[in-house]
Amino acid sequence: MTFKYLPIISLGAAMVLASCSDDDIKAPGNPIMDVKTTLSSACFGDSLRITINASDAEVPLSTIHADLYFGEEIVSSEVVRTKVSGQDYEFALYVPYYANIPDGRATLRLQLQNINFTITEQEYLVPISHPDYDYLAFVSADSDNPGEYTMQRKQQYVYEFTDKLPQKMKGYIVAPAYGENGNELTFGYQSNSIIVGAENPIPFSNSKAGRYTISFNTFSFVGSPFVTLSFDGEEFVATEGDLAQLDLTLSQGEIITPAGFPNFSDWWIDPDYFTLNDDETLTFLPVGGKYRIIADQSKLYFRVYALNSTGEAATLADDGSGALWVIGENVGKPSSSTNAVGWTTENALCMAQVSDKVYQLTVTGGKTIDCDQINFKFFGQMGWGVELKGSENFTEINSSIVGVGDGNGHDDGNLYLLDGVTLSANTIYRFVVDLTGGINAAKFSAYADGEEQFTEKRAYLNGQKMTTYDNALYTISTNLSQGEAIELTGISDLSEYFFDYDYFVCADDNDTVTFRPLDGYYRITLNVTQKAVSVARLNPDGSDADYATSHAIYMLGWGVGFPNQSYQNGWSTDTALCLAEVEPNVFQYSDYAGPESGSNNGDKLRYDYVQFKFYQDKSWGHEYAANACEFIGDAANYINPDNGDFTYVDGHDVQEGDFITIRLDLTAGEDSPKFSFSVTR
Repeated sequence: MTFKYLPIISLGAAMVLASCSDDDIKAPGNPIMDVKTTLSSACFGDSLRITINASDAEVPLSTIHADLYFGEEIVSSEVVRTKVSGQDYEFALYVPYYANIPDGRATLRLQLQNINFTITEQEYLVPISHPDYDYLAFVSADSDNPGEYTMQRKQQYVYEFTDKLPQKMKGYIVAPAYGENGNELTFGYQSNSIIVGAENPIPFSNSKAGRYTISFNTFSFVGSPFVTLSFDGEEFVATEGDLAQLDLTLSQGEIITPAGFPNFSDWWIDPDYFTLNDDETLTFLPVGGKYRIIADQSKLYFRVYALNSTGEAATLADDGSGALWVIGENVGKPSSSTNAVGWTTENALCMAQVSDKVYQLTVTGGKTIDCDQINFKFFGQMGWGVELKGSENFTEINSSIVGVGDGNGHDDGNLYLLDGVTLSANTIYRFVVDLTGGINAAKFSAYADGEEQFTEKRAYLNGQKMTTYDNALYTISTNLSQGEAIELTGISDLSEYFFDYDYFVCADDNDTVTFRPLDGYYRITLNVTQKAVSVARLNPDGSDADYATSHAIYMLGWGVGFPNQSYQNGWSTDTALCLAEVEPNVFQYSDYAGPESGSNNGDKLRYDYVQFKFYQDKSWGHEYAANACEFIGDAANYINPDNGDFTYVDGHDVQEGDFITIRLDLTAGEDSPKFSFSVTR
């Protein structure tokens, strides 16, 4: 709608509506309007309160017509019956609120008519401006996520709130009554637009669940975010945390158009399943069939696996059809260092079936496979059951770099590097299993297949170059002193990074960072994908530190992780958490309490469940169990002192958002541990 009127020069003080025209009455009767209303500046969304004394000494009156014009278009009307001459008539005329209409003057036209259709008319220019709300309210329309959120004024017309929200957040925006004549307004959704009074909730959506901002502009009616993740228009469905999934039937060579993925250029594209084209479309590489695609918005990659006809994870048939899976150590996508498969079956990799009954796993040295050792094997399902073993299943093994265990010092069926072999960083390796003769006539080959193109983006810590093989994970081993200033350069958006509370003190949006623990030799890891910086202590020779050599204490278990609960440590020694020695023989793990799914960086502890222990080295060596520690302070109010593992007591009061400080104090000796668990709310 175009609002054609003169801009307001100055509203000044309250003004009386002044007559613009009052033609002589020539028809029978003499209707007279005496407008008694005094108005200050009106706002969009107001109700103009108008009082008129209407009279006609000769002929009975009929009606008052009130019309409000934006330019030449009537946008609001009111008709009032006038039965008694000389009486005051009061009514309200609504001033509609539309998007993208500037402040200015509207035309108010008043007509008084008698029963002989004799009319007297008056026109007025009414100054109208936008209400300047102190705040708005967002009211959720989702029964699973009820609540009301205050949208703070950030600048003229712009209101927003930030909170932990589901991926899809439907609701209404409510503006409070503004000024003496204002009305409470509700903004809803209609015809893909936000409109005052629309009955449908506004379908805000983010690329993932978690902490994000919903905003709204009261001038343009533009809101955000409206993000849906899709392949060829088929929308992904949020499952948990940073994950969303889509089941599709795909053909080999099919072109796929992704949409809605933030920073898509930063996503890692699995070379077994897709080729990334110049126009950011994807070409699907395996044989045709039904597949599940899981978009991991934390690790920035698509996990893909084959489905059977009922929509469940496909399994391997005796004739070699179906699906072949990889479970084991030293391999993982998009990185073996941050997302190793391990012996957790839910993490199994589904090999791409590149032709009928021929399965392929493509990895890159130092990135998706470790260079110095491997230990994984092939399974017929995403779990325990059918597995391919040495001579029992393989009739041919063709590789000069990889062997298959068969009672030769290696577990039956487990892959290993041949004597004297190490894989080369940035070299592409292909592992191929040919089952065209059935699972009892398997043929295996593993070979190098060129170099991965890689242009290093350099990053530095205190002027020392950090090591990276993929521009996603940077490491450096160096001596650091307590209180030493830390300067990271070469990394953009450093203000958005999470620095481990126990190792760093940060200020001014990470412009000032100092090292917190005692002096020592440390490995610093900067993870671009997670936007997190972590630290682990090292022995002088660069090996993982232990207590006897370098005063290191580790934490293993469930409900603890870094940088959030999407990366729970569990009982994997490879990813054991190294505690910071903040005082001599005092080791600390501090964190916010968060949910298992949808946690943010810094939510290093679950608020509803924990099960962990402390260890003197990064293995199953000397451990500290709960019932072997002296509990000090309020620790026993939260953690059960009688169990071996550290677990919550029944009815504990740890709440989401609490800041937790856990300490293991060995100042009385390594065999006299003291445990504290403090909560700041």
